[in-house]
Amino acid sequence: MLLLLAMAEEKQILLDRKVLSLDLESVRKFAIQAKVDESDLEGKGKLDIIRAIRRKVEDSVNKLHGDDQIEYLDGLMIHLGPPPLEGMEDKYGDPETEMKEKLDKLKTELTELESKKKATVQEDKSASSGDDSDTIKIPLLGVQQTILRRDFKIQGVVGDPGQKDKLGYQALMSQIEAGIAKGYSNKEVVSAVVRAVQPGLQLRSYLENTVELTLPKLRKIIRFHFHEKNATELYQLLTNLAQEPKEDPPSFLMRALTIRQKIISASKESGTGIKYDASSVQSLFLHALETGLADETIRAKIRPLTQNPSVADEDLIEAMSLAMSAETERSHKFGLSSKTKSVKVSTVEGGVDARVKKDQELLATLKAVQADLATVQSEMKTLRSTVTASSKPPTGFNHNGNRVEPRQVGCRVCREKGEGDECSHCYLCGGLNHIARYCRTKFNNQQGNGRRLPPRDRE
Repeated sequence: MLLLLAMAEEKQILLDRKVLSLDLESVRKFAIQAKVDESDLEGKGKLDIIRAIRRKVEDSVNKLHGDDQIEYLDGLMIHLGPPPLEGMEDKYGDPETEMKEKLDKLKTELTELESKKKATVQEDKSASSGDDSDTIKIPLLGVQQTILRRDFKIQGVVGDPGQKDKLGYQALMSQIEAGIAKGYSNKEVVSAVVRAVQPGLQLRSYLENTVELTLPKLRKIIRFHFHEKNATELYQLLTNLAQEPKEDPPSFLMRALTIRQKIISASKESGTGIKYDASSVQSLFLHALETGLADETIRAKIRPLTQNPSVADEDLIEAMSLAMSAETERSHKFGLSSKTKSVKVSTVEGGVDARVKKDQELLATLKAVQADLATVQSEMKTLRSTVTASSKPPTGFNHNGNRVEPRQVGCRVCREKGEGDECSHCYLCGGLNHIARYCRTKFNNQQGNGRRLPPRDRE
């Protein structure tokens, strides 16, 4: 990589020299071939055009890498050809020769550095094999410890618990462990996790404003955010683990393995009250797997593996898959034979006539029930009408059986006009704006409804 960069720099310097040796017209033509904007050429002198060419070449070279840079520069130099001015080699020297000398010098330096590095590695190995704790390891002078090292990033977005297309707790923890294994520091891992939290969540605001956020503290906060159970709760869950009614044995095995891994991971976190070692968790897992399976046949097939505490997970998965396949095939065979027998028996015993007769009897029973239901409904209607008619008193009589004269509405004048229902006059005097109770006119007033009966004669 360093060698290619050096070659590209030397070719860029040689290109600059050739451009400087051109006249104004040749510089303009080369600028057009180098795809310089026409706005940078109009009304400009030679020096300004050369500056525009330099900017264009530098931008193009920075966008390319490795061999592409060298090919781009060689393509530009083809348009220039050899320098037209005489004496340039005497003034600047032979560019090709200088470039070769510098390349040879770089190769020699790289070879020396590689030999020194190998010698240092061998010394470190020999020192690490002994017990020399006072040895101080010093990196090679002139060699950077990290070249083009990428920042640690979390793949995915941390959202709310249970949110689709977002990272879960286990996926996030596995990426954190991978980053630590690759040599990233705790601060880099913490910064990457904070950047991965979805913007707008309260969790991100809290983490960004937390001072001295350490990785153990971040683990606890993330566990609380995802509502993850602690090691004790998970251990109790594994103890009482059993296969669900609609859960197949392979799914039950994967659920048990996941809970076991969660217990081991939760026990490693700092601040845990009770820590469970991997051997005890493995023993409990095998016991829960054997006792939690619902199918006795599959349980018997994997029992030899559950008796071995050092059994591998892949062996358990393979054995469970084979047992499930054999049991499915066996059930399929016996299911087909029992189905065939049942069809033959029904054909011999019943027959088509028996089924037709049974359907006819069922249809006749249904029609009889419908007729009875219609009769009951008609009787209920008759009974309702009778009860309603008997509850109403006859016209012209009250509930006591006494004859009641229909009450005339309105004053005499309004009744004669046929507007008794809209009458607003006093029943005594025929006046407006008051009723008979508050009327001050004498009873001898001829207009109105006439004299009322005395109170004693109203009964």
